[in-house]
Amino acid sequence: MGIGIGLGSRSWASSSNDCTSCKALPNPDPNNYIVISNKQIGNYLILQVNYPDCSNFSGNKILVYEGITYNMLKNRPIDPHFLETKISPIARFQPTTHGMDLAKLFCNGLIALFA
Repeated sequence: MGIGIGLGSRSWASSSNDCTSCKALPNPDPNNYIVISNKQIGNYLILQVNYPDCSNFSGNKILVYEGITYNMLKNRPIDPHFLETKISPIARFQPTTHGMDLAKLFCNGLIALFA
């Protein structure tokens, strides 16, 4: 018996082994990127980055960092994944105009919340 409406007996958290025709997408190379834009909002940095070797969303990512300025990241590897040991984004958004708007709202909301 499944959980959730319309899911039947199949779990919503199926394993990656269930897809026999899925093609693995290449991971972004943290050393091969182009920063499209950056915006500092208080203690938060929004980066719009393109990873030429990545195929989903044409390699575009919107990343949000806390306590980091653009100059601190300049000329360093930028890994878009959530990591425990390196500089890591606190949020990612879909690389669209709407995603950028949401990233700005997110940062402004955090500033208002912690003010």
